[in-house]
Amino acid sequence: MNGYDFSVQAVVGLLDHDRCTFQHSCNVAIYSATLGQRADLSEQDLKLLASGGLLHDIGKRQIPGFILRKPGRLTDREKELVRQHPVTGFRELAALGQLNWAQLMMTYQHHEWYNGNGYPAATVGEEMHLWARICAVADVFDALTSNRPYRETDRTSAALGIMNSEDQHFDPELLRHWMEIVEA
Repeated sequence: MNGYDFSVQAVVGLLDHDRCTFQHSCNVAIYSATLGQRADLSEQDLKLLASGGLLHDIGKRQIPGFILRKPGRLTDREKELVRQHPVTGFRELAALGQLNWAQLMMTYQHHEWYNGNGYPAATVGEEMHLWARICAVADVFDALTSNRPYRETDRTSAALGIMNSEDQHFDPELLRHWMEIVEA
């Protein structure tokens, strides 16, 4: 099985597990490629970045669907389970040996914050891989602008306001690029 076959199989498995996460992953792939283009990535890298976006939440397949679709607040145990998905996904994808380091870092680091307050490793600033920093912007933007069982969607302008008000949650240059793209 080549990497492409695995990617398709994994994404279809995500669709079977949780339709919302599948749609989110598709959106993150598109948003990541759009932002990657603004960051001057090559055409080949944009393709790899997009496939990394499709797989960034693959670890959520290990989270029971009722937790992913829960309309109310998560318990502490449920939150901890959800917070494990970057590590779970990274381990699964790394064991296959079919993705490049940048794609693996998208999976592992997409919940890291530029200021070091994210997870799973509290990585700071440019210690985060560029592709993970791109994915983090795309991931949060889609989460804020998509309906979720636990909250209504924020309008685009409100979502950008939230993202811009975060204390260095995102790479400032990438966030500025994303705001320019969305507001154009």
